[in-house]
Amino acid sequence: MAAAVTGPMGARQVQVTVRPRTDADLDRCAAILVRVHGVDGYPVEGVADPHARLHPDRLVAAWVAEIEGEDTGDGGGEDTAAGVGEGHADGVGEGHAVVGHVALTDPSIGDRGEVGRLAPGLEGKPFGLLCRLFVAPEARGAGAGRRLVEAAMAHARVRGLPLVLDVMVKDRSAIRLYERLGWRHIGDSVHHGGPAGGTPCRWYAWDPR
Repeated sequence: MAAAVTGPMGARQVQVTVRPRTDADLDRCAAILVRVHGVDGYPVEGVADPHARLHPDRLVAAWVAEIEGEDTGDGGGEDTAAGVGEGHADGVGEGHAVVGHVALTDPSIGDRGEVGRLAPGLEGKPFGLLCRLFVAPEARGAGAGRRLVEAAMAHARVRGLPLVLDVMVKDRSAIRLYERLGWRHIGDSVHHGGPAGGTPCRWYAWDPR
């Protein structure tokens, strides 16, 4: 699915387009993820192998956001998501450039157990897991994070598939984004795989019906 929106990004007026990820995007996405980790600490597991982070187990689909625009002298806007953050951008050149990424996977056994505990209504039912959402620090402010989440939601909507995600409690901007898009907080947990002892996280669910 491709969706386009025009919005302010730093001192530039840009168009954001979301499309399915291809293998040609992987090196660019891996480089972006390394920069995002340096700025936001996302993902908490680190980026020793960023390419591996782009190939999560049970991958169903993935999308990238591209920008195209020119200098306008306008001010920046807000782009909010885990690995997206808030701020203004003026470091992306003219032409097309991949600036963001999101993926959907089938849930693991552990995910199913945690979601079943927090949302008994989803226990035993199919659902997808939204993950790997990030936007380049220099490209924030154009709404790329929101458009990426909306692309994943549109994919799930036509299939009647509920979605869930976990987001670190520290990522306040991400929480605001998901709640604005209609995601429902279903409970709190600890995300393991990062710092010793885990990282506090919140679980959200979205139902297309």
